[in-house]
Amino acid sequence: MAIILNGVSKTFRSDERTVEAVLPVDVTCGRGSFTAILGPSGCGKTTLLRMMADLESPSSGTIRILDHTPCEARERRLIGMVFQRPALLPWRTAAQNIELTAEIAGVGDIAGQPVRSRVAELIDLVGLIGFEDAYPSELSGGMQSRVGIARALVLQPKVLLLDEPFAALDQITREKMQLELARI
Repeated sequence: MAIILNGVSKTFRSDERTVEAVLPVDVTCGRGSFTAILGPSGCGKTTLLRMMADLESPSSGTIRILDHTPCEARERRLIGMVFQRPALLPWRTAAQNIELTAEIAGVGDIAGQPVRSRVAELIDLVGLIGFEDAYPSELSGGMQSRVGIARALVLQPKVLLLDEPFAALDQITREKMQLELARI
């Protein structure tokens, strides 16, 4: 199995109140599968993804990603995360924002390929040729989302966690990206 969640819950506590963001949930996702988490706004979908990506700790339960804890999976670069908002660094170009993941990981090449070559492939994949040197303020919301998708793919993760990655994309680009993700 690629992802196993057993009794995973998340409760946020402050002095004023307690919020049960995720009630205990059990989920199993097979390798090579696509799994969607559906629910109304505020029901805990993003919190669940953040726990799988090791950005939040569960209040209870266990998570396994490819037989590893989320922390181990993150350290082994098995997880790629695409956030709802791409959170690009405004002083970096599109290509530099994509390279950021490799820089943070201290990786100079990926599967024997220089990072810059990998970034060029991803720019082509997400349809941003000609915008490599554009800054986030020069990109549309959909283009920024595509930079975020490319950034998540740069280290060739085995598991992609996607938090509404296509929300800002136009219909044609959304369909193209869905096909490309299925191919990948």
